[in-house]
Amino acid sequence: MTPSQTLQGKNAKNWLNDMQEVGEDVDLIFSFVHGPLFDVAKEAVERMKKQFSKDEPNVKKWPCQSTGIGVIVNRKTPFHRDKGGNSAMYDFLVAAGTYKSCFLELPDVDGFLEYNPGTVVAICGKVLKHGVTHWEGGERICYPFYCRDNVFHRLQLHRTDWPHLSRYQDMFSAGYVSRMYK
Repeated sequence: MTPSQTLQGKNAKNWLNDMQEVGEDVDLIFSFVHGPLFDVAKEAVERMKKQFSKDEPNVKKWPCQSTGIGVIVNRKTPFHRDKGGNSAMYDFLVAAGTYKSCFLELPDVDGFLEYNPGTVVAICGKVLKHGVTHWEGGERICYPFYCRDNVFHRLQLHRTDWPHLSRYQDMFSAGYVSRMYK
């Protein structure tokens, strides 16, 4: 296991600095959506930073607890399921740019999610086929933040299961809880 070639490049430091705030925002959402996965991912990132930061200083600047970040610029995204995760892992798709209108399509469930700049979508990308077939007006950027199952396996970290409702119960109103358990 080694850092990507992109992370080792001379321009990576500036990009990593620019991604710090976005990474913090995604981490906050990640920790809420799937806390147990967030904790395992955090451990993976900490281990990778220790292992690689001596030889590759950019690793220390990794901006989040996801084990990978992609960059998609002005591209249609063909319908696909993500091969690198596992069923209980969430990907966080951050939409950015100057475009005016876009939808993330989920053909398995006949779903269309408004996907304009500033939107973050949490999706189990290995389970649900997803893609973007068009957008209107301007530049479109997507930053997919994801965890790779093979990284957890390589680091001998426990893979998590789906989040359980009990994790969120303290956040629900008494009225919601009473309706939920009727």
